[in-house]
Amino acid sequence: MSTELVYDINRINHMPYEIKQAVLEGYMPESSAHELIESNDNRLIKKVVELIERKKKYEKNILTTAKFAIRKSEAMKEKLSNLKNLSKEGLILSTIWDIGKRENYAGDSSFYGNAPTQVVEQIILRLTKENDLVLDPMVGSGTTIDVCKMFNRRFIGYDLNPTRSDIIKNDSRFIPLQNDSVDFVFFHPPYLNMVKYSKQKQDLSNESFENFLISIEKVLKESKRVIKNNKYITILVGDLIKNGKFIPISRKIANIAESIGLEDCGQAIKITSNSVSQIRRGKIIYAELAKTNNLKVNHDYVMFWKKD
Repeated sequence: MSTELVYDINRINHMPYEIKQAVLEGYMPESSAHELIESNDNRLIKKVVELIERKKKYEKNILTTAKFAIRKSEAMKEKLSNLKNLSKEGLILSTIWDIGKRENYAGDSSFYGNAPTQVVEQIILRLTKENDLVLDPMVGSGTTIDVCKMFNRRFIGYDLNPTRSDIIKNDSRFIPLQNDSVDFVFFHPPYLNMVKYSKQKQDLSNESFENFLISIEKVLKESKRVIKNNKYITILVGDLIKNGKFIPISRKIANIAESIGLEDCGQAIKITSNSVSQIRRGKIIYAELAKTNNLKVNHDYVMFWKKD
């Protein structure tokens, strides 16, 4: 004898729609449905209908959730694989870059105000691929060039005061490249006049704060012009305490970048131990700040901007 449930269709058809559907769909035994109808208790019938609808909605949500979880799991496989590859390359995935002591294979470690090697490594590996063309319009001692050589990126390095033969003498406010011709731009500007790099009038380190910002705007506009769409401009910059006053260089540069139409893609905080300035000046830095009640600016910002 078959064990399949046999419904009394005639009796079921006389039930309220929601209860009939619950019986046909297996949400409620037919015997319980008849018991409910025979009770003739409208409050009880209404409550049962509410529970049926809630159960249907819950099970529908469970199915939707399960489908979403499977899609998310598949997408996560790719993300986790990418994470594994990035971790192998040593990329820092947070906004705090505590890079420790500077690696000295790139640039000149004694160059005052040089870009830390690890910072340049992080941005080159993160935002470029092999054979991409990287531009540094104020390359200093050549850190960006050496990192590009290490990771098989093409490079152009300009500076007003070239320190070696593979650096091209050029004023960063006027970049002699075609529009949309480079894949990535990185620069590490002077922190106003904290360090005087030359006696040349056009040297940014010899300008007033107002003129310094005007020059930075020109550099950014030129960088935006020469970079390809959907590519990045990254700036390493810090703030300054000068004559007892805080000078918000990073915020001012961020305002300029936004005003010329670059998309803000966030920033990281870079912390470096044993910087050249700290080694040379030691406790003198803190002695000066203690007198003015200012705090030592012990970090820089790595700011990410994109050209749409």
